[in-house]
Amino acid sequence: MRAWLATAKHAAAPHAQPFGLGRGVLLGLPGELNAVYAACSNKEMRYVGSTTRGVATRLAEHFRSPERADWDELWVIGLRDGISPYEVRLAEERVGRVLKPSENLRLPGR
Repeated sequence: MRAWLATAKHAAAPHAQPFGLGRGVLLGLPGELNAVYAACSNKEMRYVGSTTRGVATRLAEHFRSPERADWDELWVIGLRDGISPYEVRLAEERVGRVLKPSENLRLPGR
């Protein structure tokens, strides 16, 4: 909830549960184009990212990398349509500061 609140006025309605990522299968992910997402593996917060092209599109790119293939759970914070890419990245930075993921090399703004 703190991560969702960190997105301030840009957040859409929250998704109450995480999405399972069984072996890279990307079924049933939310349809918002603008979103911040947080990936977990074995209950450890591993990565926070953002997209302006949809979560499924961005995750497909991540899964080309072997070190990302073991993510098993994804939390998504949908953002409103019409916000700028800068505002999306700012929301990602705020969520990253709350969640402190282990695999991000750097979050925007750092």
